[in-house]
Amino acid sequence: MTAWAMIPARGGSKSIPYKNLAELGGRPLIDYGLRAALASGRFARVICSTEDGRIAEHVRSLGAEVDPRPAELAGDDSAVADVAREMLTRLSKTETLPDVLVLIQPTSPFLRVGDIDALLEAMGRDPRFSSGQTVTPVPHNHHAWNQREMDGAAVRFRFAAERATAYNKQ
Repeated sequence: MTAWAMIPARGGSKSIPYKNLAELGGRPLIDYGLRAALASGRFARVICSTEDGRIAEHVRSLGAEVDPRPAELAGDDSAVADVAREMLTRLSKTETLPDVLVLIQPTSPFLRVGDIDALLEAMGRDPRFSSGQTVTPVPHNHHAWNQREMDGAAVRFRFAAERATAYNKQ
């Protein structure tokens, strides 16, 4: 199974300027997922999609490739799925695409090499898996609206009914 890692990293952030390059623990936030992807050795390519020169220069210095993101996909409302689709569609004209494209979020600093390995191994073992995500145990009181539970291979929101009720009231 061939796999590529894609790190979507815009330069523009309204809430925290240059959020992806903001330091956390003495290192830019984007470094954590990028270094995990590179260290895993599981990816034929580690590609950062960005429209920003500072981010491009930084990720290249760590050994990642840069795919220049079109300006129309660099806005606040640009969906990551659209960014990946555009990149894969364009590259498919000149290259053989991978079996799997793994999204490495630049704002998820706690991704570990073992998480990447376990995800790719699980996907390789069972052809029914067409997508996957890493999950990690958290104490019951952290991020209640985002907590998920695993039931075999299925992942569901822990508080799905409460989420639906809250969204319906808005």
